[in-house]
Amino acid sequence: MIDSGLFSKALISSIWEPVPNMHLMLDGANWKFETQNINCLVLAVRVGKIAFPLFWSMLDHQKNSHT
Repeated sequence: MIDSGLFSKALISSIWEPVPNMHLMLDGANWKFETQNINCLVLAVRVGKIAFPLFWSMLDHQKNSHT
């Protein structure tokens, strides 16, 4: 399993200097795999047309946010 904290630090440190114009994005997603719901919340950084996940969390049920 990938440690999201270490992955994020390595990714940001490798692109921070050359690309100062970045956008943070927060998104929740729900996938259905057979009878199992897979729900996750992802924080990503967008650089140009490419987005890189920084942190993610698996959620225990759908619609964890009321916003």
